[in-house]
Amino acid sequence: MKIFGIGRNDDCICGSGKKYKKCCMNNIEEIKKKLTNSLSDEVNLFSDDLEFIKIISILYGANLSEKNKSFNLDKLTKLIFETFDAEEIYTSDEYVQLLRKMTRFIAEDERLKKLRVSGNLLKNIELGNESDIDNLLKQIVEENLVEKTFLNISFVLQNFDFTEKELKDFLLLIKLTISDEYNTLVKVVIGATMIEIAKALEEIHAMDDDKSVNIIFNIALKYPSFNEYLSSKMFDEITNDLDYVLDEHIDIPFFIVYLFLLKLYHRILSSFLFDFKTLVEFSNLLFDDVLQDLLYREPIIYEKAIRSIFVSLDSKFENADDEKTKKSLENVLSFLSLPINYWNMEIFKQIIIVNILRALNNFPTKVEEINKEVKLQDLISDEIFDEYTIYLEKNQLNQVVGLYKEVYNELKSILNKHNNEFFDLEAASKILTQK
Repeated sequence: MKIFGIGRNDDCICGSGKKYKKCCMNNIEEIKKKLTNSLSDEVNLFSDDLEFIKIISILYGANLSEKNKSFNLDKLTKLIFETFDAEEIYTSDEYVQLLRKMTRFIAEDERLKKLRVSGNLLKNIELGNESDIDNLLKQIVEENLVEKTFLNISFVLQNFDFTEKELKDFLLLIKLTISDEYNTLVKVVIGATMIEIAKALEEIHAMDDDKSVNIIFNIALKYPSFNEYLSSKMFDEITNDLDYVLDEHIDIPFFIVYLFLLKLYHRILSSFLFDFKTLVEFSNLLFDDVLQDLLYREPIIYEKAIRSIFVSLDSKFENADDEKTKKSLENVLSFLSLPINYWNMEIFKQIIIVNILRALNNFPTKVEEINKEVKLQDLISDEIFDEYTIYLEKNQLNQVVGLYKEVYNELKSILNKHNNEFFDLEAASKILTQK
């Protein structure tokens, strides 16, 4: 199996968003050329050797360094020669010892915490069960996660210092694993992930009876793969609890609802979705896209939204009358209290979007500090916008005001550009409130 079959016009593997040819390609190809020329003068290079050189060139040529850390090509060439020599005389026992050594090294060394498979992949696996491991291995290969593993190796090699012996062990592991289609490397990383999860579980079991949320949070923060493992397990177990929470009204600050609406209108217009009859079948994709943009690009909005959810759920928990309701709220709060990851972020997003749409359904209504009933379409009038931004400024939310003005001005610019002729705001607003 060959990996990293990157085309010139593909997105670059470094994640920059640029085309490969305009990003890391020249650097990778230059390293590969120099290594190939240096090594071919001394040894005959076979297909596995060329594949190895390609991978090493990517590990050091992809732009993943956060410290502009350079490397010595002559030193790397020397280490590759030594790797070739070591591979030829390696015995089966030495091979097994290397795998055990590298599994432990990756599991325990702080520099190598990124070298893990996602913890959620292990949630249904019995730790140590070879059959389960083989099935997981097949899944990782089928989902093209081998390349992700190599990019994580690239990141750590470029951002941390290693001894020659450590580097040589890494290179030898990579060289040996090419012959079995990278299964050995993936098994080592799975093993390291399992060790990390087992350590976290040991620490939890060793705790006193008071397994507080804060202590579990700290353990999950210390062991990221355990955080994913635990979160994915809890995600599957709180379905009924979540249904209850989603039926409950959560107080999302109105400025988040307002900003979401402005961004949504902007996204619709900039996407040329001018036929609002199609909004009856409006997919969650557009809502999710706008919400992700709002939460991930605007830290203050993310912080205020998450805080409002915790405050509201905490209040409901304290005031709950029956044990079943209290337990549902406790389960969801425990889940959301883990360090942020894909699983609890999905729940945060569900809670936010449900309550934003709930707020939109209340229109026409009175809005904070605006002493009259407001329709949705009024929210992009200069009069209402100015009144509301003054209210935000009075409440010392100047950072939010700056964001509001930026989004509002962009939306008005698009509306003015099209002279409003394509945009039936009233019709759009009616459909949005039916979402």
